[in-house]
Amino acid sequence: MDTCRNLPAGAWRSYSDWLQTVVAKNRRTDTIPPAERAATQQQFLAAASTSANALAATLRQALNCADGRSMEIRPLTRPLTAADVWSPHVDWETMLHESLSSPGDSPVTTRAEAAQVLFWAACSVAWLEAGSLGNPPAGLLTKKSSAPLVNADPNTLDDDERLLLDDASRDMLRGLGGIPHVRSGHNNVLLDSAMARAWWRVDIARQAESSSNGELSFDDCYAAFLPSGCWRAWTTTAMTRAGRLSPGQCAAGFAAAITNHQQRHSEWPNQKQAAEMASNIVRRSAAYYPGMLDYRTLAQLA
Repeated sequence: MDTCRNLPAGAWRSYSDWLQTVVAKNRRTDTIPPAERAATQQQFLAAASTSANALAATLRQALNCADGRSMEIRPLTRPLTAADVWSPHVDWETMLHESLSSPGDSPVTTRAEAAQVLFWAACSVAWLEAGSLGNPPAGLLTKKSSAPLVNADPNTLDDDERLLLDDASRDMLRGLGGIPHVRSGHNNVLLDSAMARAWWRVDIARQAESSSNGELSFDDCYAAFLPSGCWRAWTTTAMTRAGRLSPGQCAAGFAAAITNHQQRHSEWPNQKQAAEMASNIVRRSAAYYPGMLDYRTLAQLA
């Protein structure tokens, strides 16, 4: 999709081109001269280190979106902090989901929108301008301190210094919605952006809860998708086998299997174990449409 909400036509092409000027797909095969690449990253990082409005202006330019043009994105109920973003928790993730998805005057966020890098870039602009992502926002988007290098002559930077600039830039771009030319595939948004992860984790947990006929609580479902290995395993499998895992019973079955493992072993499964559970649901239910199976049956198949 080339645009979303109130962004101008061609916004995605403009933003995608800009992303590729900031970071290369592969550092080892980068064709842009090192000093030129570093200078672009310095400008980007300087904006994030200066103020929320400075970073928002940089993103507006990348989106080819004029100043003052509304993003048509709902405000957050409360500002996010660096502690929120670096420590996923049900309270702030539910707040973000409800801010975007509760009934109201402005459009409710759909899964189709929430799967787009462009949507989260628009959210970032709106929330930066509202003061909801820190001011300056750099600490909320990366833990790497590049401040001493931002004003350095890009021609004098050594390899380690250029690497730090590149790492910090990649962190920030992931936080703003993702870098699809670096991490390809439908799950890049769900893995790259803390804000996108929050919305999706709550949405999937609610889907699992409603598909269990009240037998699984939202808190239990959310907890099953919270460990990074479990989240990565589910999103990777679900995005590659969306037709098999899209019914809510599958999310509920996976959550129940994860919970059962935790209760039996007093620890959450690692990513490999969780991925095997998700794959087993796909493989062992192949003779049926998963939506026809009870979530408890799918949990047993895992």
